[in-house]
Amino acid sequence: TFEQDDECSSPLVTWTSQQVHQMGYTTYKTLYENNILQMAYVYKHYVDNSHHDEYFVNTHQTSELQRRHDDAISFWTEADIDNTLNTQDVLLLSMHGQDLQDDSKL
Repeated sequence: TFEQDDECSSPLVTWTSQQVHQMGYTTYKTLYENNILQMAYVYKHYVDNSHHDEYFVNTHQTSELQRRHDDAISFWTEADIDNTLNTQDVLLLSMHGQDLQDDSKL
């Protein structure tokens, strides 16, 4: 069974725990084994190619995440002494539940 440790909890962990308990562990295990839980990532990475207009919770968080993403690319570009790193493979993707609620996107 799935047990939640209240000392190491977050809103995401709390929400996920509620969903697993609601659907039952067997259903969750089936979803996990069939990679259904990765659908938001698969959609964003392989279907929705508009990576230039990513948005997150709010303008401040979006700006902060975009700055950190740019910093990470700069770091790896400078660390790439033999020019083998393709920084175009470093993506910042926002995955929204609304994408999974729209059957036409799946």
